[in-house]
Amino acid sequence: MHSKNDLLKILKERFGHDDFKNGQFEVVSRVLSGDNMLVLMSTGSGKSLCYQLPALLLENLTIVISPLVALMEDQVLKARSMKLPFAAIHSGISYDQKQKILKLLQDDKLKLLYVTPERFKKEEFQEIIYSKKISMLVVDEAHSISQWGEDFRPDYSLIGDLKNKLKPERILALTATATPETQKIILNQLDISEENIFLESIKRENLLLQVHDIHGFESKIKILLESNFSETTIIYFSLVSHLKKAQEQLIKKYPDLLVYFGDLPAGIKKSTSKKFLEMKAPLLLATPAFGLGIDRPDIRHLVHFEIPLSVEAYFQEVGRAGRDGMPAKVHMLLDEQDLLTQMEFIKWSNPDFEFVNSVFNIWSKNQQQFQQEGSRFLKEKLLYKSKHDYRVETVLKLFEHWGVTPEDKSLVWPENFSPAERVKKQSKKLYDLYQILKSADKEILEKIYDYFKT
Repeated sequence: MHSKNDLLKILKERFGHDDFKNGQFEVVSRVLSGDNMLVLMSTGSGKSLCYQLPALLLENLTIVISPLVALMEDQVLKARSMKLPFAAIHSGISYDQKQKILKLLQDDKLKLLYVTPERFKKEEFQEIIYSKKISMLVVDEAHSISQWGEDFRPDYSLIGDLKNKLKPERILALTATATPETQKIILNQLDISEENIFLESIKRENLLLQVHDIHGFESKIKILLESNFSETTIIYFSLVSHLKKAQEQLIKKYPDLLVYFGDLPAGIKKSTSKKFLEMKAPLLLATPAFGLGIDRPDIRHLVHFEIPLSVEAYFQEVGRAGRDGMPAKVHMLLDEQDLLTQMEFIKWSNPDFEFVNSVFNIWSKNQQQFQQEGSRFLKEKLLYKSKHDYRVETVLKLFEHWGVTPEDKSLVWPENFSPAERVKKQSKKLYDLYQILKSADKEILEKIYDYFKT
């Protein structure tokens, strides 16, 4: 058993920190003692140290399942600077780099390996990883286990099965945002007992939240143009079309502003992330695709141009401001019309039975064309009208999750598949956020904290 003084010495020598942040020591100690845990800590509270430090002390390999390449690259870059035996395998590295890491893995030269859940489908990786003893399995951004929609990750929801194959000595699930309902799903998937939930205070006293009741796009642009974003700022947009229009207006005042959204080429997104971290006081216009894994502590202003889909999404983004503990301002430009836009997103991410059947019939009977043209072929056949309509992508991911193949004669529906119920739940989440934002500014954070406790 390691004493606190022992752990503090390692913390200083290997990570350069003099002391643990709130909650870190308790989590590290319990992980080292062998507990399976679900840890809820706010963004910027140092969740990664809760598995990185134990990984150095445990006898065998630690595997970290992470949803984003950017998140892994950032962590490995920091680890490399501290000479820690950590690595990551993902689609963004070269063949030679991958082979080098696999050789290190095979020779037991790594203490920690970051991967996406999809990596476990690769036979070459399976052959090595299933032959190894695993001291710890870490599931980062564990709330992803319960999500689906246009960003649905089928392999995240199968991590419970993966756990049974890896047989880790301990499991650590980490997230900044999980309602009691989501916590139950995580606990069930990973066989973690309810008494092993660790909830660190998510309170952020340095954040000043302000809601501005506004009507219309032009009124929002007027507020942005009248504001002074001389410090590091992120403005979040739900719609790329609004982001681009805002860019046209703001670039006259801020010629060095940055933009980031999902459809940009990978190289441009990587370059934008790098510039955001390196520039003295950048202004960034982004969709929710930006932020996970971006470690910039001095974000002084964060603006939501439209209401996000849920309290979880809102608080995840809000938590990126003021991570250095200094005061930060968070603004919501609230227009009731934006609720209709988000309701459309909810509808598109929850295709009904009729639509799923239509996709299956066309997909299974036209495999050659589908292989050539991909989802575009299906969208054209299904009278696809909006670029924000992600129903086809969602259905294809559901097929993958359900194990559906083109050779199947018909669909066998899972008992728990209920699009209407899903729409109802997600609509309620949107309404819950709207109700919280209609409160007095000084009450908003407290109501968010209560939301995650009830």
